[in-house]
Order: sequence, then C-alpha cells, then structure tokens
Amino acid sequence: MPGNPLLDINNLSDVSDAATARVNLDIYDKETLAATDGASLIGFRVKTVMSQLDASQVGTDAAPGYPNALTNIPDNTSDFDYHKWVIPNGNFTLNHLFVMTDEQKTTQYKQVEIRGQGSRSTQITHPAGSASAGDGVQFGLYSINGITVGGMYLNNAPLNRGAQGAFNIENCSDVLIDDLVIDGSGNLSIYTDECSRVFFNNVRVNGQKYFTGNGKASILFGGASEDNFAIGGGASALSTDGSYFYNGDLADNDHAMRAVFMGMYFRGLLASEASNQNACLWAEGQESRCNTHSIGVNTLGHGIGMASTELNIHTSIGGTIQSSQVRGVWNRNIFCSMGKHFFDHMGESGSSTVHAAIHHDGALFTASIGDVFDGNTVPCINDYHASVLPGDASAISVIGSQLTSFRVYGDTHTAQHHTIIGSRQTHASLSSMNQGGARSHGIYIGNSILGPVGQYGSNVTGNYHEFYGITAECGPVYTGAALSVNLAGILRFDKCKFLNYSGGIINASPTNPPQFKECIFVNVSFNSLDAAVMRCIDCVFISCTGTLPISVSADSFTRPGRAKMTVTTTVVDQTVSFPSWVRLTKGLCHIKIEGAGSSATQDYGEYVMAKPNATSVNPTITILYESTAGFYAPVWPANSASIGAMISTIGTYDIEIW
Repeated sequence: MPGNPLLDINNLSDVSDAATARVNLDIYDKETLAATDGASLIGFRVKTVMSQLDASQVGTDAAPGYPNALTNIPDNTSDFDYHKWVIPNGNFTLNHLFVMTDEQKTTQYKQVEIRGQGSRSTQITHPAGSASAGDGVQFGLYSINGITVGGMYLNNAPLNRGAQGAFNIENCSDVLIDDLVIDGSGNLSIYTDECSRVFFNNVRVNGQKYFTGNGKASILFGGASEDNFAIGGGASALSTDGSYFYNGDLADNDHAMRAVFMGMYFRGLLASEASNQNACLWAEGQESRCNTHSIGVNTLGHGIGMASTELNIHTSIGGTIQSSQVRGVWNRNIFCSMGKHFFDHMGESGSSTVHAAIHHDGALFTASIGDVFDGNTVPCINDYHASVLPGDASAISVIGSQLTSFRVYGDTHTAQHHTIIGSRQTHASLSSMNQGGARSHGIYIGNSILGPVGQYGSNVTGNYHEFYGITAECGPVYTGAALSVNLAGILRFDKCKFLNYSGGIINASPTNPPQFKECIFVNVSFNSLDAAVMRCIDCVFISCTGTLPISVSADSFTRPGRAKMTVTTTVVDQTVSFPSWVRLTKGLCHIKIEGAGSSATQDYGEYVMAKPNATSVNPTITILYESTAGFYAPVWPANSASIGAMISTIGTYDIEIW
C-alpha cells in the first residue's frame, strides 16, 4: 500500500514509499499482469519486453532470411551481444524465426537468448506449400558464444517433403537448447557442426521428412564438434498425427568427441509398420576418431537399435533395446554394453546371417556386461563378417549377462577370442550356442547353463574352447546330449559339473575328443559314444547309468608320461585296459597292479614290457615282482588295442603305467 515502507534487502532503492518503489523497480500488480501477457512479463521489465515484441508484427513475413517473428532485432551490422527475446503464448505462422545472414555469420557474438513460454504454449508453424531452397529453417545460429533457445514447438508438418532441417547450429559454443519440440522438419531436424559444449535438454523430434524417406538423422552431432550432450527427449519415426513416418536414422553422432545421449527414447518403425534397416541411434565415427556414451537410452523398432561404426567408440549403460528388425546393436569398431535389456528381436528384415541382439561385424571389441537377453528368436550375440578379416586381437567379452544364444558364424572372419564369465545361459538347442569360427579361442568361466552346453568346432585345430567351473543342467525340456563337437575343434573342461543329461554327453565322434579333468557327472545316462570318445582325468560319476567313460589319473591328455586307474572286475580272468588315448604302441613300459578298496589284500605285481615296433603282438615281459605267480597277466596288443592286464579274480584293482 502507498506510504508503507519496503524492506530493501538488496539496497536497490533509497525510497521508503511503496508507490515510488513500484515505479523504480518495475514491481507489477495482478492488474498489470492481467492486462498484458503475464507469462512473458515474469522476470522482465515491462518496457524491455514490450520493446522486443509487437503483436502486430508477430506472424508476418519480412525480408527473406530476416528473423521476422521478432521485432527490434539488430540489423545485419548491429551487435547481438547480451540480447534476450521472449516470444509470448500463442500459435504464430512464419517462414523463418531466427536465421542469421551470411554477413552475420562472419562476426563472433556472445550471450544471446530466445525464449518461448514452453513447448506446449508457444507454437511456430511454417506455412503450407511445396518445399524450396531455404524453406523450413526456423533457426540458423552461427558463431555465437553463449546461446540459449527453448520453450517452443516448431511445427513444420505443413511443408511437403524436401524442406531443410528446422534447427541448424554451427560454430557455436556454450549452447543450451531446452524444452523444444520439432515436428515434420526436413533433413537434419536439429544438428550441430563444429560446436563445443552443447546441451540439448528435453529436445523432441517427431516424423522428420525427407525426399524418399531416408536421410540424415533427426538429431545429429557432427562436424568435429566437442562435448555435445542430449539429455531427455528423443525422436520418433512417426509424425504426431500418425499420417506419415520417417525411414532413416533417428539420432547420430557423426564424429563429435565426447558426445553423450542420456535418458532418451527413440521410437523407430516396427516390422508391422514398415520394413527398415536403419538405426535409432548411430554412433558413426565418420572421418575421424570420436566417442559416444549412451546412458539410460531406450530404443523400440527400426532396423538397428544402436550402431558403432568406422572410428567410433561407444559405451552404452542401461536402457532397453527392443524389437529391432535386423540387429539390436551393430558393432563395426568398439562397443561396450553395460546393464542393458535386449527384448523381442525377431529378425524380420535383412539377411539371417547378420540377425542378432548384438552383432559383432568384424569389429575390434564387443563387451556385454550385466546385460539381459530375453524373448529373442535371433542369437543374443552373433560374430559374423562376410569377407574382411577383423583387426588384430579382435575379441568378444561377456561378463555377468543372461544369454539364450551365442553364434560364431563362418570359418575365417570371426573374432580371435571369445570370453563368457559368470553368466547364465539358457539354451533351447545345441545350435543356440554355436561356436564355429576357425580363429576362435573361447574361454568360459563359472557359467550356469540350462539345456545343452552347445555346438563347437570347425575343421581346423585353431578352434579351441576351454571351460572352467561351469555348471550345466539338462533342464525339464531338453532330451539330447550335452555337447556337439564338430570335426577338429578342441574342447577342454576343468572342474565342471554336468547334471541330468538323459541323452549323454557327446552326440558325435569328433577328430579331437573332448577332454574332462576333475569334473563331476550326476545322474547322467551315458550313451554308446561317451565311453569311446570322452577323455577323463580324475572325474567323479554319481548315480550315472549306461557305459561310463574310464577316468584315469594322468599328467597329460596327450601321451601321458604316467597314468593310473581303478577298475572293478565282474568275471574271472577278465581283461581290463586303459583308454586308447593313453596307450603306447612300442617301446618300454612299466605296469603295476594291486588290489584296492575291499580287495586291498589281493595280490601285487609289477612288470616291465617291451615291444620293438607298433605291430608286435607278443611283448617281452620281465617280472619285477609277483606276490602270486600268474595272478596277473599284463597285455600289450598291437596297434589300436590298449595296454592292460588280465586279472584272475573278481575284485577292485589299481593299475598304473609309466
């Protein structure tokens, strides 16, 4: 009330009369706000706001290329520094909002702000009509250090295809684009070129238009930019009204260093809407090395969820990649995925050889850490490249992920090294885990497997896989063997556990039989191949049926220097033999036989046998000691037959050779 003193906390006025203070400080009462555009006045002096806005000018068309929506903007030779323009509520129709001229581009400006009242309150609509050169560009910002734009909806949907992008930012720094919606823009709806420290905060692009449906991304960081951030918002291939869609990439880091996409949503095309092989988020790395972080980014549909190609390094943390038509992730260089969810990838488009939730396509390195794969009919991870060898030490590493499949496809163009550690694998069939690459060296440590262990091997000895401490369980559905070993591949299992396989362990006789050391087999029904093919050292069999493989104690799987086994005879004068892989075909061999277990008091014998060549039938036998003459009769047949002994009495015995 007039006459009452004010509390002057900022020492802004030396008057105590409230009426005088109101004039000096531009304090507005509710009547003043109601009589004007209150929202645009808040925080600004009336004379400042009104000098920048003229309702009779808003929405009219001025000189071509001139920012015709705002009045009192400096002309081509004036200084933009420290100017702020505020656009009121409403729907305004115009061709260009703020497009700097060629002359203005050559000057460096600073601290410019252009504000609407919000993306749901201030709408700028482009007039309808055929697109021509320059049409559709609402903002063209160049050479500004410190620029803020936001709080508006740019509606270019009335334009036909062929218009330019709505928002161009070039050679600027310290840029904040906040609460901006772009609908129906032409190619490159919003992009940066040679910009640094750019922040897109809740920028949303819907239904970009281009001549044939494909073009550059709706949101793009490019042109050797640095420190570009997009936080919140995203892009949709569909227009707001659903009347048309965009078939190209939705977002792209062309080659910006230190680019970040965070908390965003990219809605691509589903197979039911249109076939597509482009990306929701493509980290391209075009022309020069660059890097990308995507954090909490969700993608739905389109041909590819995320891509990392050429010279880009992409780390993606969290978020969901769902229903990609070709591959959830396409990696051609380096891609590290952490804590992501890959759902419902069905392979509706493109070649089946590249279908995958994650496709390692001749890349240097792919990592999956703590990822979950579920509901996919394509491989969770697919290592395939059609022609060119990957780079040196190309590798795939999976740590703590939930997998349903892993495919290494092709003999010569796959990664050299595959690692799965501490993960859970649920396989529907042997081919779900198909390791066929000729270059492949696989390391699998501490994994839990439900269903078959997988299909391994290629027609070269370079395909080599080692398993340490895995637990493999048949599960309630699968009924086949645990392993399929193809041709010359080599498999070694150490301290692993196999449970409840009703179809045995091996389903074929490979060139190089799989090797098992200190493994446990529980409730396994061994098939006819297992005893002949499996090489077992110090293994344990619990509640198993069928013909069990012979487990020996040996110092090597290939030509062991010393080997020992325990056998139980069931008939008189039964001949027992070591497995064929420990046999000797010629030379000098020691053999020692003694009672074991309940037969510990049985006789003891030690012998030396000699054969001049592999085809000799009757070796020369020297008896070193016999507790009972003739109780044991060592045998060393020719060629393929195995060394052993005939034992005269039923019992359990330890036999050792060296």
